[in-house]
Amino acid sequence: MSFVVVPDVLVDGSGEPALTGQAVVIEGGRIADVGQVDEVLGRCPTGIAVVSGVGCSLIPGLVDAHVHLGWGLT
Repeated sequence: MSFVVVPDVLVDGSGEPALTGQAVVIEGGRIADVGQVDEVLGRCPTGIAVVSGVGCSLIPGLVDAHVHLGWGLT
């Protein structure tokens, strides 16, 4: 399944200021493309689902780092 997310703000993790006017394409659960909304949508197939992130920020790549791997072991 492929879809496009268009957040108000995109934090790319590079340390640069947050970006606006960006779109992120997700294909098979992975980030496939990132860029200016018009450019990204122009590269996508007609009819791809677009998820509006109005009022939201997107920070790709976060993982659950709060895991207790030792719990339950004796």
